[in-house]
Amino acid sequence: HLREYQHTYNKTPRGRYSQQRKQAIKRNISWEISFEEWWDIWETSGKWSLRGFGAGKYCMSRYKDTGPYHKDNVTIARTEDNKGRCV
Repeated sequence: HLREYQHTYNKTPRGRYSQQRKQAIKRNISWEISFEEWWDIWETSGKWSLRGFGAGKYCMSRYKDTGPYHKDNVTIARTEDNKGRCV
């Protein structure tokens, strides 16, 4: 039953936030964005339902792929425009 909960949690905004944060830290990229800031960016973009990998999908990316994940240094971009650097 715990696996079912984890699978469900991973698909929630909080779960996705946690996954993205872990991936950034694993890549040695500073994470300076709260869940609330992160979610506001996604919600404002109107692209949450299109989040993912592949053509026609969207991801959160850093400007010029440099600096920390920070509310002033990220945007929601098409994955094909981000050259596969989305997390």
